[in-house]
Amino acid sequence: MTVVEQTGAPKTTPPGRPRRRPSPLGSKWTPYLFLAPAALFILVFQAVPLVQEVYLSFTRTRLLNPTRSEWVGLDNYHRVFGDPEFHRTLLITFVYVITCVVVAIGAGLVVALLLNRKFRGRGVARALVTVPWAAPGIAVALIATWMLNAQYGIVNRFLDAVGLGVPGGAILDSPRYALPAVLATTIWQLFPFTSVVLLSALQSVPQDLNEAATVDARDGGPPSAPSPGRSSSRQWVCWRC
Repeated sequence: MTVVEQTGAPKTTPPGRPRRRPSPLGSKWTPYLFLAPAALFILVFQAVPLVQEVYLSFTRTRLLNPTRSEWVGLDNYHRVFGDPEFHRTLLITFVYVITCVVVAIGAGLVVALLLNRKFRGRGVARALVTVPWAAPGIAVALIATWMLNAQYGIVNRFLDAVGLGVPGGAILDSPRYALPAVLATTIWQLFPFTSVVLLSALQSVPQDLNEAATVDARDGGPPSAPSPGRSSSRQWVCWRC
């Protein structure tokens, strides 16, 4: 028996059909091509000003004449860190950040658990929750300023009606009540984002895992034996959650 080896003949383009050129979008430089505009924007409008600010922090520069600067080294940092007012400002910033993060996540979790339940008008409630997060920051600040106004603010009217009015109604001018007012406004705008993220995570949990967790929690014991089509590892993870 004779074996004839067939060699692959070079493929030719059929007559009348133009040869396809390789697309530049399929090259290895394609991801860098799409990232180039964003990287250029960050470099020009954020990285360069940041480097300039760091340089100016080591100089004595006047705002009215920024071209004339004098190198002073670490004198600015010594003066700032030696100022007690800077320590107080740093403490207020720390309290502001920690409180906003903790309360926003906690409130978002509670709202997400409530919106994950089935009730009439759930779609409308989910849409209304996202309104503070979708509102621009300047609009939220103006609304909060009007609501906290000493003369016609609705918050002062309510506090006066229940006997908890602030003397003079100057909430934003008070060292005692200004920070809680700003915290409440910031948390009101931030918690919807957390609730939307957590709600999407809750919606992605399979229904059988929810049923298994409900049964195990009702029994108050360890996970039951796995039923057909349901693994014990999945039940254990759900029970531990």
